[in-house]
Amino acid sequence: MIRAPNRDTPQKRPDVIRARRDFVLGVMRSRSWITDAQYSEARSHGVAFVNGSIPVALYPFYLRALRAEIVSAVGLRTVLEGGLTIVSEMDPAAQRAARTRGAPRAAAIAVAL
Repeated sequence: MIRAPNRDTPQKRPDVIRARRDFVLGVMRSRSWITDAQYSEARSHGVAFVNGSIPVALYPFYLRALRAEIVSAVGLRTVLEGGLTIVSEMDPAAQRAARTRGAPRAAAIAVAL
Protein backbone atom coordinates (compact mmCIF):
# COMPACT_ATOMS: atom_id res chain seq x y z
CA MET A 1 0.00 0.00 0.00
CA ILE A 2 1.27 3.43 -0.90
CA ARG A 3 2.00 5.59 2.12
CA ALA A 4 0.77 8.90 0.61
CA PRO A 5 -1.34 7.88 -2.40
CA ASN A 6 -2.34 11.42 -3.38
CA ARG A 7 1.26 12.61 -3.47
CA ASP A 8 3.24 9.48 -4.38
CA THR A 9 1.35 8.09 -7.34
CA PRO A 10 3.11 5.62 -9.65
CA GLN A 11 2.50 8.02 -12.53
CA LYS A 12 4.08 11.01 -10.75
CA ARG A 13 6.84 9.36 -8.71
CA PRO A 14 7.60 5.81 -9.83
CA ASP A 15 11.01 5.96 -8.13
CA VAL A 16 9.42 6.57 -4.71
CA ILE A 17 6.90 3.78 -5.26
CA ARG A 18 9.61 1.33 -6.33
CA ALA A 19 11.78 2.27 -3.32
CA ARG A 20 8.87 1.77 -0.94
CA ARG A 21 8.05 -1.60 -2.52
CA ASP A 22 11.68 -2.69 -2.23
CA PHE A 23 11.81 -1.55 1.40
CA VAL A 24 8.70 -3.56 2.31
CA LEU A 25 10.07 -6.60 0.50
CA GLY A 26 13.34 -6.20 2.40
CA VAL A 27 11.52 -6.17 5.72
CA MET A 28 9.55 -9.24 4.70
CA ARG A 29 12.79 -11.04 3.77
CA SER A 30 14.57 -10.01 6.98
CA ARG A 31 11.70 -11.44 9.03
CA SER A 32 11.71 -14.65 6.97
CA TRP A 33 8.21 -14.03 5.68
CA ILE A 34 9.52 -14.56 2.16
CA THR A 35 12.57 -16.41 0.84
CA ASP A 36 15.50 -14.85 -0.98
CA ALA A 37 14.15 -16.33 -4.22
CA GLN A 38 10.71 -14.76 -3.63
CA TYR A 39 12.39 -11.43 -2.82
CA SER A 40 14.41 -11.50 -6.04
CA GLU A 41 11.39 -12.56 -8.08
CA ALA A 42 9.21 -9.76 -6.66
CA ARG A 43 11.90 -7.13 -7.27
CA SER A 44 12.35 -8.25 -10.87
CA HIS A 45 8.81 -7.13 -11.75
CA GLY A 46 7.63 -3.59 -12.34
CA VAL A 47 5.37 -1.91 -9.83
CA ALA A 48 1.72 -2.66 -10.59
CA PHE A 49 -0.91 -0.16 -9.58
CA VAL A 50 -4.58 -1.01 -9.28
CA ASN A 51 -7.18 1.67 -8.70
CA GLY A 52 -9.37 0.68 -5.82
CA SER A 53 -12.76 1.88 -4.79
CA ILE A 54 -14.38 2.62 -1.50
CA PRO A 55 -17.18 0.17 -0.88
CA VAL A 56 -20.60 1.71 -0.52
CA ALA A 57 -22.50 0.73 2.61
CA LEU A 58 -26.10 -0.09 1.78
CA TYR A 59 -27.57 1.26 5.00
CA PRO A 60 -25.05 3.81 6.33
CA PHE A 61 -27.22 5.48 8.98
CA TYR A 62 -28.54 2.24 10.41
CA LEU A 63 -25.07 0.68 10.44
CA ARG A 64 -23.53 3.76 12.08
CA ALA A 65 -26.13 3.62 14.85
CA LEU A 66 -25.64 -0.15 15.22
CA ARG A 67 -21.84 0.24 15.47
CA ALA A 68 -22.21 2.95 18.10
CA GLU A 69 -24.53 0.73 20.13
CA ILE A 70 -22.17 -2.24 19.88
CA VAL A 71 -19.14 -0.16 20.89
CA SER A 72 -21.13 1.18 23.83
CA ALA A 73 -22.10 -2.34 24.89
CA VAL A 74 -18.82 -4.25 24.49
CA GLY A 75 -16.13 -1.58 24.05
CA LEU A 76 -14.11 -0.38 21.09
CA ARG A 77 -11.22 -2.80 21.62
CA THR A 78 -13.52 -5.82 21.37
CA VAL A 79 -15.07 -4.49 18.17
CA LEU A 80 -11.68 -3.73 16.58
CA GLU A 81 -10.28 -7.16 17.47
CA GLY A 82 -13.07 -8.76 15.44
CA GLY A 83 -14.59 -12.19 15.79
CA LEU A 84 -18.01 -10.89 16.79
CA THR A 85 -21.20 -12.20 15.24
CA ILE A 86 -23.85 -9.50 15.17
CA VAL A 87 -27.49 -10.33 14.61
CA SER A 88 -29.80 -7.38 14.11
CA GLU A 89 -33.47 -6.88 13.37
CA MET A 90 -32.86 -4.71 10.32
CA ASP A 91 -35.36 -5.21 7.53
CA PRO A 92 -33.63 -4.50 4.19
CA ALA A 93 -36.95 -3.90 2.43
CA ALA A 94 -37.98 -1.34 5.04
CA GLN A 95 -34.57 0.35 4.79
CA ARG A 96 -34.86 0.60 1.00
CA ALA A 97 -38.35 2.03 1.30
CA ALA A 98 -37.22 4.58 3.87
CA ARG A 99 -34.33 5.62 1.65
CA THR A 100 -36.41 6.02 -1.51
CA ARG A 101 -39.31 7.76 0.25
CA GLY A 102 -37.13 9.80 2.58
CA ALA A 103 -34.73 11.19 -0.02
CA PRO A 104 -37.26 13.56 -1.70
CA ARG A 105 -38.43 14.82 1.71
CA ALA A 106 -34.83 15.36 2.87
CA ALA A 107 -34.09 17.35 -0.30
CA ALA A 108 -37.21 19.47 0.24
CA ILE A 109 -36.26 20.14 3.87
CA ALA A 110 -32.72 21.14 2.83
CA VAL A 111 -34.13 23.58 0.25
CA ALA A 112 -36.55 25.02 2.82
CA LEU A 113 -33.74 25.69 5.30
